[in-house]
Amino acid sequence: MFPLSDTFVELAVLCAIFAFCAFCVLLFERFKPILALPMVSFVGYGIWALWSTGGGYEGLGVMFLLLEYFGVGMLGGAWALAILGACILPGRRGIGFGPIAQSLFVIVPVIAVIGYGAIAQYVPSSTCTQNDIAVQIGQDIYVIERQHKTLLRFLKKSGQSQLRYSNRSKDKEDLIVLCALADQGQTPIVADQMWVTPASKMDIDGLSQMMVVSQSMFTRPRYGGTVSWVERVEELSQRPEFVGAGNNEGGHLCRKFVQASRAMVRCQIWFLQDAETIVIGHSGRVEADQHDAVLTDLQTGLAKLRTGMLK
Repeated sequence: MFPLSDTFVELAVLCAIFAFCAFCVLLFERFKPILALPMVSFVGYGIWALWSTGGGYEGLGVMFLLLEYFGVGMLGGAWALAILGACILPGRRGIGFGPIAQSLFVIVPVIAVIGYGAIAQYVPSSTCTQNDIAVQIGQDIYVIERQHKTLLRFLKKSGQSQLRYSNRSKDKEDLIVLCALADQGQTPIVADQMWVTPASKMDIDGLSQMMVVSQSMFTRPRYGGTVSWVERVEELSQRPEFVGAGNNEGGHLCRKFVQASRAMVRCQIWFLQDAETIVIGHSGRVEADQHDAVLTDLQTGLAKLRTGMLK
């Protein structure tokens, strides 16, 4: 059940705003100023969202999302008023339900929707949800732990373009699909590409990301500069800012540059896993004067992660 998926949390927020607006409609005749509270709650939640994400675009997106939810909630309140008519507004024509019956018109649907959402995002406890899944790319099988952040891509085998496997609540829906594909962790999933970002507690400082990609997917439109470095290693290594060696089947390339008055190095290594698959390791941007230490750490980190994952 936990962590709750982001989609379920958004659904719960929507239901809460709907319920709040509906109760405001119920109290309209007696407490007109209370109609301002939904907007106050929206603004307050939006400010909190911006603050919790450091004022970034993600928080702004949450604020716009809540604005949409606020509008849906108000429309929902108006819809409920139109359908129930005099049954909702005390003192008007109609059946004239009491306060408790009127409240049930709001509470019961909200509880039903939240309950359905909670059940839909539930994932049964299994090897897949608690520990790891097996993924086959090319001729090798990797055992991926949930502590890593992993992106899997498929050309045609699952009907999904890409799925993420991690401990993050935002990937809960993908976890449900992946566990179903893996028979709750009993069967390897056949994928065409895998990106793994190592968990911080694994102490793999030199490796930012490992990619295992089917050769049929390893094209410039999909991977841009990563493919360009592999295909042009001999040309690029002649430039003063690059240091590298190798060819399409294996090699390394490092680029030295300056960012914010700091000397930086970015390295990439690659080799063929088999005739159908290539393995790439990225160091990310590292503050360093020379590439040697960065490249050594990258090679060590990639070997440590890959060896630990191979079945």
